[in-house]
Amino acid sequence: MSDEMKEKVRNAPKTSSYAESVFGQLDHLLRTKPNMTTLAAEASIMFLNNKTADWLDSQTESNKQTLIKEASKSVKKMRQNYRNRISEIEEQRRIKVQEQILKICKTRKPETTGKLYKGNCVPWSVAE
Repeated sequence: MSDEMKEKVRNAPKTSSYAESVFGQLDHLLRTKPNMTTLAAEASIMFLNNKTADWLDSQTESNKQTLIKEASKSVKKMRQNYRNRISEIEEQRRIKVQEQILKICKTRKPETTGKLYKGNCVPWSVAE
């Protein structure tokens, strides 16, 4: 193993138990609150794992009220950021599917491709 690789993995966790724990928390939330949005579940898990309640309790009362007001004001921005992330993920998935379709089209015989896709091998364009 190269020194560069050793440096990269030195601080990596030895097990995936933390990640499995987070997925367990998500599973529990989605089972007990099936209408909960992904954003709300993400926020709830982060609130719990980052011990935000303990930190908030350690703040002065006036600072606590200021922090809560600022958090309330930033909700619209957080939701917009979430929607942007979802749109980006959907676009990346769409591009991946399009690339797979193009790959299939290139490997198939033209007469077969015409039958499978009715002459339209590519249903949408890929930004290159």
